Amino acid sequence: PVYGRLLAAPTLFNDQLFRGRGALLNLEHDLGPARLVAIFGYRGFDLSQGSDTDGGPNVTSISQVGATVSRGFGFDYLRDWSNDTFTLEAKVTGEAGPVTYVAGAFGMHETAAPQSASFFLFDQQTRSVAFFGEATWAITPRLNLSAGARWTSDRKQLDRTHSAALGRPVLAGTPYFAEADREWSKLTPRVIVDWEAHDDVRLYASWSQGFQAGAFQS
Repeated sequence: PVYGRLLAAPTLFNDQLFRGRGALLNLEHDLGPARLVAIFGYRGFDLSQGSDTDGGPNVTSISQVGATVSRGFGFDYLRDWSNDTFTLEAKVTGEAGPVTYVAGAFGMHETAAPQSASFFLFDQQTRSVAFFGEATWAITPRLNLSAGARWTSDRKQLDRTHSAALGRPVLAGTPYFAEADREWSKLTPRVIVDWEAHDDVRLYASWSQGFQAGAFQS
């Protein structure tokens, strides 16, 4: 156990556990005028996490929305969480006269599947694909101009089941099962000008756009 039950849930009887794992493989190959690099990555974890949502003992009863419910099952509960993420990046770097460049692609797939003793089941798949490239032109030995762009496409798929909340059934009319599937994509450019005014002084100006995919509210 990374931390005991007294840290987040003093009324729970089981320790909270975290098991992490990961691997990284970096491959490089010289192509003569260019160099090929491929990076494979994996990271995952299993988490058994306690939650003490009211900070009190779990042996009494309270009134919730006109109904009497017992603490313990809904207020103090364990949530199991499993996550696996695979990534791959492949890129080519090279130089042609006064121009240096990099071009490549990136892919990622993530699976997140938490579930809890309060009948909350959650399964989300995330897929990300990107293509990128950038070139730097050495106009003079001290002046450089860089320009590049990245196209990213992210897709998230969600399946959620929620059949109870805080030890009591969900309210009437509340959906107990939901599905969602959304995709976001954007082209993000970047331009940089840097000037080495002195051996110890470098000035630069840059313009760029960013991108962040959306998310589903829990």
